[in-house]
Amino acid sequence: MLTVYIARMGHDEITLQVEEGTRVRDVLTRSGMSLSGSEQAYVSGVSATMTSIVEDGDIISIVTPKQAG
Repeated sequence: MLTVYIARMGHDEITLQVEEGTRVRDVLTRSGMSLSGSEQAYVSGVSATMTSIVEDGDIISIVTPKQAG
């Protein structure tokens, strides 16, 4: 099992245990979160797609373009 974290401004951090090969989309679905409007996902600081595979200890950050800088 892998441990991943989800961070979204204005929300508490979420910690999830997932299987190897899990994609960003699956992590967000399990957490009850989704991307809205112009939000983007970053995995450990790198722009990610919904099909990006997460690794142990990854932090999925959900940000707006303005927050991303």
